[in-house]
Amino acid sequence: MNREKSSTLFVIAAIAVMVLGIAAAGYVILKDKPAATQPKEEAVVSSQVDSQISNKQPTALLPTIVFTDKGFTQPTYTFPEGLEVRVHNQSKMNLQFSSDDHPTHTEHTEMNLKTLKPDESATFKPAGKGTYMFHDHLNDRYTGTLIIQ
Repeated sequence: MNREKSSTLFVIAAIAVMVLGIAAAGYVILKDKPAATQPKEEAVVSSQVDSQISNKQPTALLPTIVFTDKGFTQPTYTFPEGLEVRVHNQSKMNLQFSSDDHPTHTEHTEMNLKTLKPDESATFKPAGKGTYMFHDHLNDRYTGTLIIQ
């Protein structure tokens, strides 16, 4: 009977080790994989923003400049010529995306967008190949460069 209990405990322990091993392997495989998410539907929040979004290409497919609470996510963005560029405000504050020169914004006026509230987007079409400097007019310490090739 001692031997029977011993065998039963061994089988239970072996099963427990196998289950833990499978769980650990699953964790290692899936831990760096991003969770599947549905793309957010973009709400039209004002006619000003809506008028700046083109009907030619779905907004989700546009090259995008992203603004967060820490500023623009990259110091330099490089995109191909001929596409509209989307500016998306992922911060908790308002963003007024503007071309340089601050405060007049005269270098590339097509880049001067209306104020974007948190989670709003708007688009503009760069004039052509070149280097475009931009900033947040509301807080001009947030700056960036757009290169169109």
